[in-house]
Order: sequence, then C-alpha cells, then structure tokens
Amino acid sequence: MCSLCFASQVTCPASTNVGTSFGDTAITASALMPVRSGDYLYQEHFVGGSHFAELLVYYGSEAEITVPSEIDDLPVRVLGPCLYNDNETATKIIVPDSV
Repeated sequence: MCSLCFASQVTCPASTNVGTSFGDTAITASALMPVRSGDYLYQEHFVGGSHFAELLVYYGSEAEITVPSEIDDLPVRVLGPCLYNDNETATKIIVPDSV
C-alpha cells in the first residue's frame, strides 16, 4: 500500500491550514478530513478562492473506471498519488478534461 494513502492509516488533523504570501497577495489553503462518497474517499480543499475535491482512494472494482468530474457537488481537480493503487481489476481509466 502506498505510504501516502489515507488508507494506510495516516493520521491527519481535522483541518489543516497553510498560509503564505507572494508580494501583496496572501494565499490561504485549508483541507478538511477525508470523506467517503460512493466508491471514493476524497478531501475538500480551499485554496485562495477555489473550493474543490481531491480523490484519494477508489474502493470500487470496475474494470473500466470513469473519474467523476464532480463529487458531492464539488469539482474534482486533483487525483491523489495512490488513488488506484489497490485496484487489481482496472483495465482502463478515463479522466475528464476538467480534472
């Protein structure tokens, strides 16, 4: 199992906030605890004015997987590094242009 996966029992705080600035622009980012929705575990992120989801783990067993462009009304913008690590049945993964 990937050492970066939440499935590998990594513990994180309920909310993580990171702040920095570039010149006169302050950038604030935060992430909430991962949420399970259907076949996916995802994490909400707030970066600047953007609100989006990062898919972390796929629990399904489909051979052909279409990555959702939205999950729980959040746009999916990031695929986690271990998203399909434990899936041995996938033969094709389709990623929409919006991701």
